[in-house]
Amino acid sequence: MALKLYESPFHTIEKPAVASKSVLKADMTIMIRDIIEQQGWTQKEAAERLRVTQPRISDVVNGKIGKFTLP
Repeated sequence: MALKLYESPFHTIEKPAVASKSVLKADMTIMIRDIIEQQGWTQKEAAERLRVTQPRISDVVNGKIGKFTLP
């Protein structure tokens, strides 16, 4: 049996367009989380600087990509 490789874990269970958006959302949340950590911001500080709510920052920090949409 040949080994099948996928572009990402999302591509194993989703249609290509949906999987690609999931990959982008995951990459974006990781990037934002890393910036928050590098700057040493609290979630409250990050929320104020990014003009979003603190619970939204919590979702990013905790990798809850299902709560975000992309056009």
